[in-house]
Amino acid sequence: MFTSKSSVTAVLACLCIANSASAQQTTNNQNAAMREMMQRMMPGDGHKIFAKMAGKWTSKMKVWNSTAPTAPPMESTGESESKLVLGGRFVLEEATGSVMRIPMQRMSILGYDNLTKTYTLIFYSSMETATNIATGTLDTDGRTLTLRGEFTEPQGKYGFKNVVRMESDDVHVFESYRVMPDGMELKIIEQISTRVK
Repeated sequence: MFTSKSSVTAVLACLCIANSASAQQTTNNQNAAMREMMQRMMPGDGHKIFAKMAGKWTSKMKVWNSTAPTAPPMESTGESESKLVLGGRFVLEEATGSVMRIPMQRMSILGYDNLTKTYTLIFYSSMETATNIATGTLDTDGRTLTLRGEFTEPQGKYGFKNVVRMESDDVHVFESYRVMPDGMELKIIEQISTRVK
């Protein structure tokens, strides 16, 4: 079978155009993917609450004994400082105080993942050697952050729920609940923090 020179040229021209269009589409897809990745790397709407947490704070804390929840809580005071770090992507808190008359230091870092749309809190304390992690979301009011995680104790694991309510720019309330085996949530900590001006 014979093929004319003009037919071969036409086929080659079509292939070149198709390859060029395909290459252009690939470049466009790569550019779009790069733009999306860059956008995910930058602090967004979910990070805006971190600025409200930054600053120096004094706090009043109540701690209930989970084995005697009707007993009066132990009360103490503390101080903390929160700073925006890594370009506002995270907020780092360092705190001192006491729990049940035992001196305590605490450090935590809170972040927001643009991809999963979730907050993650990692916290440490001088009263234990565990790394504690909780994840959660911000309520639609934009002022209440609810995080859940698990503690490990000698008796096994148990769930906990932490709630941070920003009552105002200068007053924040932190509550921690122990989740009992029957699902009941037992408040064990209430901390009211006031901004130092």
